[in-house]
Amino acid sequence: MFVNIDSFPNLVLWKSDAQYTSMKFEGNVEALCGYSVKDFSEQPDIWKKLIHPDDRDYVRNALKVLEDEDQSDVNVQFRIIRNDNKIRNILGTITKYNEEGERGYAGFYVDVSHKKHEQDMVEHKKNLLNLLGDSISKSFDLEKDRISRVNEVLGQLGEITNADRVYIFDKKAGDNNRPILSQNYEWCREGIESQMSNDVVFDVDLRDLVPRWYTNLVENKSYISGIVRHFPEEEREILAPQDIVSILVTPIWYGDEFFGFIGFDECSEERVWNDEESELLTVFGSLIIASWIFEDSIETVENQLQEVRKLQSEREQFLKMISHQFKTPVSVVRLNTEMLSQMCTKMPESEAPLIEKKIQRIKSSINKFEELIEAILIGKTSNLFEITPESIDVKAWFEELIHTKNNDFEVINEIKLKRGDLISRKVNLPFSKKTLDYIMDTLFSNAIKYRGDNKASIRISYQVCEDHELEVCFRDEGIGIRDEEIPKIATPFYRANDVINISGTGIGLSMVKDSVHAVGGTFEINSEFKKFTEILISIPVEELKHDNQ
Repeated sequence: MFVNIDSFPNLVLWKSDAQYTSMKFEGNVEALCGYSVKDFSEQPDIWKKLIHPDDRDYVRNALKVLEDEDQSDVNVQFRIIRNDNKIRNILGTITKYNEEGERGYAGFYVDVSHKKHEQDMVEHKKNLLNLLGDSISKSFDLEKDRISRVNEVLGQLGEITNADRVYIFDKKAGDNNRPILSQNYEWCREGIESQMSNDVVFDVDLRDLVPRWYTNLVENKSYISGIVRHFPEEEREILAPQDIVSILVTPIWYGDEFFGFIGFDECSEERVWNDEESELLTVFGSLIIASWIFEDSIETVENQLQEVRKLQSEREQFLKMISHQFKTPVSVVRLNTEMLSQMCTKMPESEAPLIEKKIQRIKSSINKFEELIEAILIGKTSNLFEITPESIDVKAWFEELIHTKNNDFEVINEIKLKRGDLISRKVNLPFSKKTLDYIMDTLFSNAIKYRGDNKASIRISYQVCEDHELEVCFRDEGIGIRDEEIPKIATPFYRANDVINISGTGIGLSMVKDSVHAVGGTFEINSEFKKFTEILISIPVEELKHDNQ
């Protein structure tokens, strides 16, 4: 029956009489069972005792099937417990034999523990991956508080990994060079003592208390795993009082920052975690930290929004007060202007027209000032920059503008108007004429304010291009702008150092720029200090009539 099977280290052949009073073995019996062939010859009952208690009925039923159903053989799979208490998974076949009146059983057993272990690991990793997916939703469920969320995930981890204690040490102070950690989250299996009241788990200077851990977790970004009795004495003194027999500690990194570690304690038996399991468990720590960062960012945004709302409310109250303070003197100016207008009716006819002209300029300025107050202080910029399209006759509009400004300002030396090759004389603006009025008024106002010691000299060129753009170049021969200040000059409330002593708010050009950009136009400033300033504006328009001029 027997052949040389030494080349099959996990295989054992056996033969027994019907009563199991005599057994013969061939193969690596001691490697499989922990007992020698001699032990079995002297104690045939050892084999019955080897069978795992939970599997003995299964083996009895297999033998009963072999007898009752008149089968020649039956396949079996069960566990045995070696004399060193290690469990082996056995796969084999039992065959009946009847030779020359001798009846009995024979068969073979193969140790498939490594296969079973691999299957268990595959299932284990599958469970961990399923938990990882489930943990993502739980970790980011901000309806629950952070401690509840984290401890729930730790509990599931503990159940799947069969750990006695799962916890997180997270960084409370310091940096990667000297992190200070505390254990604020923990799950324990029933019967295992919590360490949350143990002072040793709070304010831990990792680099000072356990240097080897700092090297592994922080410098090498690796894990700590092993049986505590094999650890250095200074580490055993910390872990043993916590009833830790075996431990796995995996680092938690997020980007380039070390956030702490997630730990797994075994308090009843010596256990070793493998590399794949350790790496997968590290992912859970990073996931939890990611949820914290997300939660903190949401909280930061909400706090900022609350602060913005508070500032907005204070701003509105402030602007209402300022608006009232502005409107009061404006009302006084308007009232006195009306009185002056009435007095003009009693003046000589030679003087009245000139005075009335000045009064109309004052009234026009008051109206524009009130609109500007309403737009800036109350925030109703739509009243000033109406986006409702409105049509103009380009040539007529610019000629009227030049005529008006020449009459309004005595400090203007000359205004030169240059017209390009107009494709159309009448166009649809992307906003109201009021907006275009404001844009040009602002440019004229700046040219006059910043003209220097001489009267203002202004050149305006304009054209409607084939790509449906109204291009305007406004140039004044004033004090100019320094090169380093040109990029800032259209920023709200910014004023160049050279014009501090000249009245102004720094709002005008920024509002012109915003109004042009709001309709898809372009705004550009060119300047040379003490020589000129040039504003280039391009406004998209719609041609209404083709009439080459």
